[in-house]
Amino acid sequence: MPGEWYSPTQPFPLKPPPIARMSMKPEEIARFTPEHEKYCEALLKDARSDGPYTPTHMDKTVVFPGANGGPNWGGGALDPKLGYFIVNTHDSGAVVHMVAQTPAAELQAAYYPRGRRQPDAFRP
Repeated sequence: MPGEWYSPTQPFPLKPPPIARMSMKPEEIARFTPEHEKYCEALLKDARSDGPYTPTHMDKTVVFPGANGGPNWGGGALDPKLGYFIVNTHDSGAVVHMVAQTPAAELQAAYYPRGRRQPDAFRP
């Protein structure tokens, strides 16, 4: 968000290597149909993509891997004979952006225009 500060770099471990893709380039758009390709090209046009874990901005931002990318929740499987631990991964990203929100006091006034307050049961 405007005015917020975040670290300009993030630590990236050298070992073990990533088990899922860490980037997405426009030339990697799936070419299922001409309409699909055109839609994806328009979606990525002018979107920020500063590498893995790019912070979300007010403008379009490519987040790759996305919230559903990388190792899957399903866990892994061990093959003790071969010495392998197998993990499912998902190459999933997203194009996102931040949206300025109305301050909470204004929202409260909009929801309760006559000054009514939330019942006690709904207050924290």
